[in-house]
Amino acid sequence: MSPRVSVVVTCHNLGAYLADALDSIQGQTLQDFEVVVVDDGSTDPGTLENLGALRRPHTRLLRSRNRGLPGARNLGVREAHGAYVCCLDADDILLPRWLEEATRVLDHDPGLAYVSHWLRAFGEREWEWTPESCEPPALLDRNTVNGAALVRREALEAVGGYDESMRQGCEDWELWIRLAERGYRGTILKQVHFLYRQRPDSMTRAMHRGAMHPALFAQIVGRHQAIYRDHVGALLRRRHQELVDLERTALDLDHEIGVVRDPERAFWRVEVEARQAKQGRLQRVRDLERDLERARAEGAALGAAVESTRRELADTQGELARTQHALAVAAQERDVGEADATALRAHLESTRREWAALQRDVGELQRIVEALRTSWSWRLTRPLRAVDALLRRPQR
Repeated sequence: MSPRVSVVVTCHNLGAYLADALDSIQGQTLQDFEVVVVDDGSTDPGTLENLGALRRPHTRLLRSRNRGLPGARNLGVREAHGAYVCCLDADDILLPRWLEEATRVLDHDPGLAYVSHWLRAFGEREWEWTPESCEPPALLDRNTVNGAALVRREALEAVGGYDESMRQGCEDWELWIRLAERGYRGTILKQVHFLYRQRPDSMTRAMHRGAMHPALFAQIVGRHQAIYRDHVGALLRRRHQELVDLERTALDLDHEIGVVRDPERAFWRVEVEARQAKQGRLQRVRDLERDLERARAEGAALGAAVESTRRELADTQGELARTQHALAVAAQERDVGEADATALRAHLESTRREWAALQRDVGELQRIVEALRTSWSWRLTRPLRAVDALLRRPQR
């Protein structure tokens, strides 16, 4: 019967650390696993000795010419039998609950292709890595998935495994992007489940020296232009925010350096900056008060103009009705002279024109109010709600 999980451990001249990695696998709370150790063409005598003496339960050793990390992983995956695969470098360590927790997540959600985690670095340096998302654009900006993520075998096979040409690094990042392009999803457990050994001669350290990492990033973008093009706006915003954060950090560090070098001068600098900030806040308050008063005045004037125009409109409407009534009476009684009828008709036409002009005035006032309603002053103070309610009231 096949194990549920296959852990592929790749080793190239890292025999001094291999026992720690294997111990961390055998100490897992989930014990339904196999271990496939791949010797990737090691030449170090101590590593060869340790590999030759390897005798552990549920563990097989594969030997190969030096194919590079992605090639060694592909070899181990092809020879493994588990439905889920975890690739572990020989100098790193899994914490005890990793396989159990990751397997539970994949079992619960068949739509997930892989599960990653947070990690803690140890050794030469100590720090923690806590990515929040493994979806684009976060995944395209930086690799947010650890190489020891638990992956469904069928997903690995569907995208062809690791790209064996990427021997200088980023082979796992390129794999996660390829999975995303094919519609596969992953998730990150927000707990530390992995210990990442820091060595001065590590592959990751070498990758980040000089121009190698930018070149690898350019290579990844060139291979996946479509998905990067789809998210270029979000990626540019992320990088801009990062630059802003770095500038803020640099200013804070500059201030701290100043405190160390000249505490008294730094104290007075902080005092001056605090006063300037207070003055700036007071000026912003004054500006807001001035804007508020202006908006109130504009609202009061506009309200008076609207009310006056409405009264004129009502008076003209009454005059129009009286004139129409007089014409109707004259037509019925036929006792009005031609000159009087002509004068009445002229008065009626004049009143109609005046009515139309007043309606246009009201329309213009309504447009002014709409412009005020969407202005910054309106949103800030809302002083014209009475005018707004007046204009929205049905006409009589």
